[in-house]
Amino acid sequence: MAQPDCYSIRRLAPFLGMTEVIDTGEARAVSVDGLNWQIQVRCQGARRQMGAARSA
Repeated sequence: MAQPDCYSIRRLAPFLGMTEVIDTGEARAVSVDGLNWQIQVRCQGARRQMGAARSA
């Protein structure tokens, strides 16, 4: 298993702190305080299914 990418994004104008990100390629975890994390999972099938439903 590959190592996840870990990085921070500086939120500016005015300075609002940092956003911490852990990215595995298929999913990522994002936090603005280091305690509460939001898990985001990548999905490619949803667009195709929605597009197919509209064109039918």
